[in-house]
Amino acid sequence: MTENEKLLLLQLNQINMLSQQFNVYKEFDNGGRIEIMKGYIPKNDHKDLLSISRYFAKKGDKVQITTDIHFKQ
Repeated sequence: MTENEKLLLLQLNQINMLSQQFNVYKEFDNGGRIEIMKGYIPKNDHKDLLSISRYFAKKGDKVQITTDIHFKQ
């Protein structure tokens, strides 16, 4: 297996793991959906996030609400 194939396989495995970390919150007839990451803790802006998510999901988009992400500096 080449180095590129190993890298591609690793990326596919990471995508598969991420897809299993979300629960469907709401689905729309046009295929749009809102998914919320497992372990998500609602904060002050939770209603705003759902409102914005609903707007895009009603247009047919897939929206994922994630937990807070912190980047090392």
